[in-house]
Amino acid sequence: MFRTLNLAFADPVERLPNLQIAGTRVALVRSATDSEHGMTKRYWETVSDAQLLAVELTTDDPENLANLVSTVPEGASESFVEYGYDLRKSEHEKMRCTHCHQPHLAGLVINKGGLRFLVGHICGVHIYGANFAALRKDYDAAVDRQAILRRITQIRAVVDPFLEWLETFSTAEVFDRYVELKSRFRKSLPWLWDQLEWHTNNGGGRVGQTRLPKTLFDGFTDPQRGLKELAAEISKLAMLVVSKVEIDRDINSTLGRLQSLLSRIEDTIRQLQEVEQFFQPNSLAGVVSWANQRDRRRKYRAELMKITCIEGNSQTNVRVSPAYKIPDIAPIAAFRTAVSNLSDPVAQPLHSTDRSRAV
Repeated sequence: MFRTLNLAFADPVERLPNLQIAGTRVALVRSATDSEHGMTKRYWETVSDAQLLAVELTTDDPENLANLVSTVPEGASESFVEYGYDLRKSEHEKMRCTHCHQPHLAGLVINKGGLRFLVGHICGVHIYGANFAALRKDYDAAVDRQAILRRITQIRAVVDPFLEWLETFSTAEVFDRYVELKSRFRKSLPWLWDQLEWHTNNGGGRVGQTRLPKTLFDGFTDPQRGLKELAAEISKLAMLVVSKVEIDRDINSTLGRLQSLLSRIEDTIRQLQEVEQFFQPNSLAGVVSWANQRDRRRKYRAELMKITCIEGNSQTNVRVSPAYKIPDIAPIAAFRTAVSNLSDPVAQPLHSTDRSRAV
């Protein structure tokens, strides 16, 4: 059985599906004695995901909580564990349990009808018996559930903005400019294009002493297609990360895969940058000098971000458009840093057995 998490995230592109927690995790959140079996849910089972994200389940100052009383409230109101506290590593003065009045530094805050009182674990078990175990189970499930929700929120806060940037980048005008320039170069300077393609693929990536771009003239590299493929894979991995968090699985290997894909996006950026680098004066001058020594029919001239071919009385040129602008790539570095931070788990609550010993 699955329970859908109704997270209130702003997600205009709606990339990630509704989040679900696997049945093993739901067993912590939903008691077998719920409304499906004709019985009333415990308090924390009735709290929505959005509400749970907005509250604290621990306190470091239980004595100053509002409506704290020193005796157990009377009445038929349902009790629930509202907070846990563990101040044993602090210099806080010991507090007294409402029931046994023994001093302690770790325990639970019970809420009954809006009034709060402090209870130690031993007293809770002896006085409330099985009912205390149910209260504690309800609270522990809420702590686990809140940790999952916060982890997912943290991950989506990192992933979603980057996916939006990636989608925008994959349709940027620079890709059209890139294709247009290569097409014009091949059509207007066919002899030089063929030479540069051959030397890129078979001649060690050089003409004379000038190193050629790695991919600009190889004849098959398509940065936009590669980026769109990467974007699809990153979106899938983002969903996988969320799914693994839901079932309490390690996500570091998936985050590592995301990091490797970032390197490939950076390769795409470098492919686009090859245009600007090739048309720099030093690079272009070397290519023109080499070509003028070998092409008997034409002469070539290097200019700022432009190469001109002179054949008889005609001239043709290929130039980099002023509109050739590579988008800001700062989001890549920001996402890389954020993903690295996600690899370090957020502070997790104690396991149920450890919590029991703590109070």
